[in-house]
Amino acid sequence: MKHRGVKLLCLLLCVGALCTLAIGASAAKATRPAIDTITMMPIDGGVRLIAIMRAAPEDTEYRWQILDGNNWSTMPDSNQATYERIGMENGKSYAFRLIAQNARARQITPRITFTYSSAQDALLPAAGTIEGKATPVLATPSLKGTKLSMLKIGESVTVLGFEKAFVMIEHTEAPSGFAYISANYLNMALEPALDAIVSKRCDLFSDKNTKKETRITTIPKDTPLKLMSREGAWWRTEWEGKMAYVQAGFVTLQ
Repeated sequence: MKHRGVKLLCLLLCVGALCTLAIGASAAKATRPAIDTITMMPIDGGVRLIAIMRAAPEDTEYRWQILDGNNWSTMPDSNQATYERIGMENGKSYAFRLIAQNARARQITPRITFTYSSAQDALLPAAGTIEGKATPVLATPSLKGTKLSMLKIGESVTVLGFEKAFVMIEHTEAPSGFAYISANYLNMALEPALDAIVSKRCDLFSDKNTKKETRITTIPKDTPLKLMSREGAWWRTEWEGKMAYVQAGFVTLQ
């Protein structure tokens, strides 16, 4: 009986030691900075860069950098998870990256590119509505991002910016104050119309589909357009006095 008690005590001590090691390993992992994603919000005259962190220990140091020719330069006063760059030239593209580090780890993000548009600057924030079907509100611009809530057809949103296939919207329940939805379910009228160009050769259509019978014409890269509204994955425009649609992925705001 005495031997059984000793064995049981040894077993409990071993389990306790393993738990302590597991907790210690988890705590050590949590002390390393980890960047989930970088997002960008257009602001007056520039852009706000925002690091969404999976882990941000108190001793994390940040360095936002801008690509200057072939070299990366650290921007002044950039030791924070959010950074604002203003004084940008209209139509010019800028490349950024973030270095987050402490004594235990160092992480460098891939470059992200932002093209400043004074037209978009003047437009946003703007009102929009959900069309097509209910859509999830996401914490990051990814379909794999954490789902915060759902928006029903006809619900109103405040649009803060566009990020590839996603739209940044105001969302008071998110810690950052903003979230994302798929651009495929946004309807947003533009007043006045926005100036834009197409980034590559593409087709114009009479309706929001790519069926052969709806194709109006093919236009070359850098053709200027006036955008009347965003309707899901399409921009509504005019061509030779008639309504036309162009796929949003081909359009660059001016």
